[in-house]
Amino acid sequence: MCPQIYKEVGGTLQCLSLNMYVPQTINTRRAVLVWFPSYFKHGCASDYGGQHLVKEDIIVVVVNFRLGIYGFSCLNEPAFPGNTALRDQDAALRWIKNYIHKFGGDPHAVTIGGQGYGGGFVDIHMYSEFERLYDKAIIQSGSIFAKGFFGKSNPSSVLKIAKHLGQTIGKNTRPRDVLPFLSKIDPVKLLNVSNILDIKVNICKEQYYKSGIQNFITKGPHHLNKLDKIKDTKILVGYNSMELLGVYVQDNNNTPEFYKSLGNVFYKRISQTFQLSEKEKQELTKRIRKFYLGGQEMSPATRIQLIESSSDLYVNHPVEMSVDRFIHAGATVYKYLFSYTGDSQFKNIKGSGASNEEELKYLFEMKTKIKGGEGGRIRNTLIRLWANFVKYGNPSPKGKPSWSKVTGESRPYLDINSETQMKNNVFRQRMAFLDLLFYNDALAPGNQGLKDQIAALRWIKESIGAFGGNANKVTIAGESYGGGSLDLHLYSIPQSYYKNLGDVFSNYLKDNFVLREYEVDSVSDIFRRFDLGGKSIGPESMLELIDLTLDYKLNNAAERSVNKLTEQGGQVYKYLFSYVGGSVYKNVTGVGAMHTEELKYLLCNELIIEY
Repeated sequence: MCPQIYKEVGGTLQCLSLNMYVPQTINTRRAVLVWFPSYFKHGCASDYGGQHLVKEDIIVVVVNFRLGIYGFSCLNEPAFPGNTALRDQDAALRWIKNYIHKFGGDPHAVTIGGQGYGGGFVDIHMYSEFERLYDKAIIQSGSIFAKGFFGKSNPSSVLKIAKHLGQTIGKNTRPRDVLPFLSKIDPVKLLNVSNILDIKVNICKEQYYKSGIQNFITKGPHHLNKLDKIKDTKILVGYNSMELLGVYVQDNNNTPEFYKSLGNVFYKRISQTFQLSEKEKQELTKRIRKFYLGGQEMSPATRIQLIESSSDLYVNHPVEMSVDRFIHAGATVYKYLFSYTGDSQFKNIKGSGASNEEELKYLFEMKTKIKGGEGGRIRNTLIRLWANFVKYGNPSPKGKPSWSKVTGESRPYLDINSETQMKNNVFRQRMAFLDLLFYNDALAPGNQGLKDQIAALRWIKESIGAFGGNANKVTIAGESYGGGSLDLHLYSIPQSYYKNLGDVFSNYLKDNFVLREYEVDSVSDIFRRFDLGGKSIGPESMLELIDLTLDYKLNNAAERSVNKLTEQGGQVYKYLFSYVGGSVYKNVTGVGAMHTEELKYLLCNELIIEY
């Protein structure tokens, strides 16, 4: 056991060991599953028994690696570059590649797997600058994008620990100066001090050194663009139906006091994720809160909604972001959702689902036991699917159950429950909503047309006086897309070229966010039910379709702009143009003034007004 402080206190730094589970007969080259436990500070490989998986004729290897400050400190020092635990895992993979054949294993058929942080370890190995020592990957409820997985270097941490232990720390003391002192301290004592000082441990991007030290990872998760190692990799990935259920349903966690203690959980997550102004954080928090809770307060009555939102923000959507990256890189991806709750301690809670780690007791022999009957059947199904993937790169090579691959256009997944079946787009509305937040790239170049308009306004300000114009009384105006351009100029460069707003018309601006292709069905279903009710698309629903198109493309965008302008203190005069006396459609029952109808009354154009 590696040094740690938890229910058990102790351990030794000579802990880089492998727990290996091998079928009784060693007579062939078997596929190998290498499992990384979900540990940063405490845990042991013996927590995961591979007895059930080896019955499917595979070898299971569970890796021990250093924990806490020994495994996850980044000191920006050549002697201690960071991510030691990941290097331990790589050393284990290297040993397996060289020696697994002696145990009947195939060094060319190695799958790395993990759950939670362990799944994150698997994810990050696919971007490592080290040699690739595996051919397939299993990621359960983990992602490099998950909160708390990736963080900053922490060179000052060892200085704080050394000072706490009595070492004199001067202004110019460097981490390397205290390492000899700390190396003589009992590891358990050192870990205890790190806990007292609340030293954070995480994966970090390493500094680049010219001294021949090989870096494991040198970029943060959002900047990892080296995808060649992922191409053609077979990946099995997914999560559970209610990941953070356990946080909210413990004995003391269903009281008004508990919900009050949560504070603003949405604001906290936004602050941890986005670099925004205080006002932008508050606005984004308000939108997320409204989406998940509606107008309700955080309380026992909104427990399920809070569980869903926390699960989405901390687990589900980070995994979906990893899936997007895998597909973009050209990987073969099989996706699942584990929903079975038959042996869950929370199964009697109304509206609950499978919590974090719920699936592990079906894959491994663990302290938490399952009952026979249906639970035993779920275990057999899960083990067979996982073992098939380890052996063949396909969890269901014979098509029972059918398991379709994820593509760029669709997100099929296997829902593992009492009735295991294929479904499409897990939590599609919730994931689509979060896509709107996370895939909005404000740094994307372009908008050359807007830049041309700015150049024109600059010229007008400088030269309009020569034509008798007042450069300090410039009104910008536009209709449709022109109105949208005007709207954007209000939030553009700080210099102002206008005093009064002219006629503000809306254009069909895309939201500030972009939906992935496969979410189109989700959104269209919502609109169809709301606007058409039970009607089919046809002549009988013409007016409803007109309303839908106008609301989606024009009206709602204009109203949002009005709200924004009002919030910013603008003086807004609003109108609705309804006159149809000169319209070519004036005799159609139920219609009103169409798009651009008012322009022929304002400007000279090809449309003739009858008097």
